[in-house]
Amino acid sequence: MVVDVIEGFDDPTQTMSEVAGTAGTAGSQALNAIKAIRDQGGSVQHCLCIFSYGFKETESHFKEASCELHPLLTFESLIKTATEANHLNQEQLILLRDWHSDPFHWGDRQGFTSSQA
Repeated sequence: MVVDVIEGFDDPTQTMSEVAGTAGTAGSQALNAIKAIRDQGGSVQHCLCIFSYGFKETESHFKEASCELHPLLTFESLIKTATEANHLNQEQLILLRDWHSDPFHWGDRQGFTSSQA
C-alpha cells in the first residue's frame, strides 16, 4: 500500500511534490515513490532533491515521468565551488569529470577490479 512507501500521504486527490535525498544514477527511488502516489490517484509534478549527479539518464527518466527535478546541489556546482575554494586541484578535477562522464566503467578504466565478476 502506498502509505507504507510515502510519508504524509493521506489524500490521494491532493497535488504533492516528492522530496528525495539524492537523484542518483536513475532516480529510481524517487520515481518509484512518484509512481506509487500517482497509482493511488495523487498528482506529482515536481521532485525536490538535496543532490543530483546530473546524469542524462536520470534527467531523461524524470522527463519521461512528466516530473520536474529540482536539485538543491548538483555535481557540477559542487566541483565548481570546491575548485574555486582551492579544495580540488586540476588533476583531481579532471579525475572527477572523467568519473562523471561514465561512472559505471570508470573503475575499469582506472585498472580497478570489477566487483561484479
